[in-house]
Amino acid sequence: MSVLHEIIEQRKKDVAALKKELSGNPEKNLTDFAAALRREPEAKLNLIAEIKRKSPSQGDLKPVLKVEEAVNFYEPYASALSVLTEPHYFNGSIEDLSTASRLTDKPLLRKDFIIDALQIREARFHGASAYLLIVAALSKSQLAELLHAGQEWNMQALVEVHNERELETAMQVNAAIIGVNNRDLGTLSIDISTVQRVFSQLSQEEKNRLIMVAESGYKTKEDLATLPDYIDAVLMGTAFMEVASPVNKLQELFGT
Repeated sequence: MSVLHEIIEQRKKDVAALKKELSGNPEKNLTDFAAALRREPEAKLNLIAEIKRKSPSQGDLKPVLKVEEAVNFYEPYASALSVLTEPHYFNGSIEDLSTASRLTDKPLLRKDFIIDALQIREARFHGASAYLLIVAALSKSQLAELLHAGQEWNMQALVEVHNERELETAMQVNAAIIGVNNRDLGTLSIDISTVQRVFSQLSQEEKNRLIMVAESGYKTKEDLATLPDYIDAVLMGTAFMEVASPVNKLQELFGT
């Protein structure tokens, strides 16, 4: 069983155990995730900065990281924040999302393995403007259903793909924000040329219409320089979590 399948099976159990009812209306108004990421001509690359304590591929990164600390050092540099809420493999929690929501007005992405509309509703009530959908983890019908579920809550989905076939699926369900993940889900290896190879399949009109995000493996200015100008944003977490001073790394890569 691959790591992805193992995580999905665990999340199915978690969703089945999620009994609390979410009633009423969320208090916090949403900040537009797509608008925050849209890169204007000649503008600099936008950063989606990730709060990430641990991962299956890297192990512990910053296991005792406080959300308050992360929001504080990300705030001056990020256009949006990604909050990992998966507890078993990434040491995240839905409470991390709530805490981040109280501390920043920047749009928040719930980074998790979303397999049920209840998780999207839960994300909204805890302050997320957007949520992750992984094409490799869902059937085409599930993907379409979960995209629609978010629209009912005025939320947006970052649809993650790993290859050209998955990109085609994302386009078929009319995804508006697409991220290419450079990590091979089978081997967990990274090839940062994946982003350009996969997005090169799109027409110029499609590139103009979509919000395009690069994910995984970016750690240096040289890495970021490989990204085409049409990429709107890069999602980064490990590069900041694995160093002693995240602030210095942020200043190095995204300081003015």
